[in-house]
Amino acid sequence: FSHPKEYISVRDEEDKEIGIIRNIEDFPEDAVKLFEEEFKRRYFAPVIKKINSVKDEFGYSYWDVDTDAGVCRFTVQGRYNVISLGNGRVIISDVDGNRFEIPNYRLLDEKSIKRLEIYL
Repeated sequence: FSHPKEYISVRDEEDKEIGIIRNIEDFPEDAVKLFEEEFKRRYFAPVIKKINSVKDEFGYSYWDVDTDAGVCRFTVQGRYNVISLGNGRVIISDVDGNRFEIPNYRLLDEKSIKRLEIYL
């Protein structure tokens, strides 16, 4: 997010937009802290440090990785859910809607790079 504190969509339980917050800094400090905690929870994306293995089967890939949050195993459908954002940054979205980030895949170990590059 380039401006994470601005133009926040507010939605109801049916995912209908009911308003927009122009800037969370316009709210009292305790509300700003609450917003920031919710953003961290909602947009939590573990950073991948090492790719231990990736196995392909019937259009799905099964990943075993080390992250800053510990070991994670997840499933990715299709190659279009492994997205290169430029400058080595990669976002991987699994079948459950979780996202994993690699800030610069070129800084991973050689085996991890080889395992990832076939998806880029």
